[in-house]
Amino acid sequence: MGSSQFLTFAAVCLGLMALLLACGATPPAATEPPAAGTPEPGPETATPAPGAESPLPTPEDDATTPEATRPSGQLPGLTPRPPVTGEVPAALLDSILADLAGRVGVDVDEIEVIRGESVTWNDGSLGCPKPGMMYTQALVDGYWVVLRVGDDTFDYRAGQSGFVLCEGAVGPVTSPSAHVVEEVTVPISPTIPTPSSPGLQGLVAEAREDLAQRLSIPVEQIDLVEFRPVVWPDGALGCPQPGKSYIQVQQEGLLIRLRAGKQIYPYHSGGGTPPFLCEQAIE
Repeated sequence: MGSSQFLTFAAVCLGLMALLLACGATPPAATEPPAAGTPEPGPETATPAPGAESPLPTPEDDATTPEATRPSGQLPGLTPRPPVTGEVPAALLDSILADLAGRVGVDVDEIEVIRGESVTWNDGSLGCPKPGMMYTQALVDGYWVVLRVGDDTFDYRAGQSGFVLCEGAVGPVTSPSAHVVEEVTVPISPTIPTPSSPGLQGLVAEAREDLAQRLSIPVEQIDLVEFRPVVWPDGALGCPQPGKSYIQVQQEGLLIRLRAGKQIYPYHSGGGTPPFLCEQAIE
């Protein structure tokens, strides 16, 4: 190859190289490596402006639970215990209602029962003694019924032998309910000596042993506070049981009252029946 041809070839190569440099991609600019210990930046996050407070999270539902409030008006004060109702046998109550309806000339539906309570009366008068009359001097189990017609009230007393409309009434001794006994009030009934008769001593001992067994206490902790002969109005001996019938003849017997602590327990006997705890008379 001659020198002229070599020069031509070299010129063509230089032109091609210049063209390639003009059309090729520009290499990336060199960057300085990060300083040692400097963390690389992560994903970009929004940051609050300097001095601005971060907003507190709030629930989506803005509903709040209202505070418990007292009902309007004053709190009710203490009220007296209302009269007891519902303790009188239905047949007896129906008879009393019919009696009053006939007396005042109204229908039974117009009579309101405001008291129907099982009680113990002081004696056979049922708390409604009449002048010149003699009554059994013993506790009598019965019922107290108070009725109302319009503005008038009517007080009925009932015992084993029937009922009576009472005027000038005297309240009952107790209002018995199960598992409660008569509470002794001051002065406490004094103890009395055991009867001297061996037969009567045996009856008292029998009653005391029965009560000691019921209460699971020593016999020595039981005192005799009353012991007297009585005449019961019938075979129930002053303690009629619901649904039972009794001979309607007076029965001679005994009333034995025992005390354990401050509580009195009445025992009845008569007609050959040994002393028994009269639960009907227990308050």
